[in-house]
Amino acid sequence: MGRHDWYEEYPTSPSSFVLNGFMYSLMGLYDLKETAGEELGREARRLYERGMASLKAMLPLFDTGSGSVYDLRHFTLGTAPNLARWDYHTTHINQLQLLGSVDEAPVFKEFVKRWKSYLKGGRAKHN
Repeated sequence: MGRHDWYEEYPTSPSSFVLNGFMYSLMGLYDLKETAGEELGREARRLYERGMASLKAMLPLFDTGSGSVYDLRHFTLGTAPNLARWDYHTTHINQLQLLGSVDEAPVFKEFVKRWKSYLKGGRAKHN
């Protein structure tokens, strides 16, 4: 959205900002930076770090207060939010748990806890 790097799963114009595809790309970049060695892994490390900063900043945009959204087309196209089906919602949770295992940023733990509560009918305080 002009401020953060985002690695698109689908090349669309305007960008769609698919959450699970982005997190899968971060997992791949993490693996590459860890295994390619210092010199070859330098670009992967840079992309990973910028991507993780983007995820931390943009994650709240994917929270509806009772579930997650699949993408951000409601911002880019002005349409209704594309609510994540429960299988995608649980994928989002699993991906955040995995990324949180290599980056202990509190935002990951907060979202995992809240998004798990949505599976049991929970609602965010702002709803």
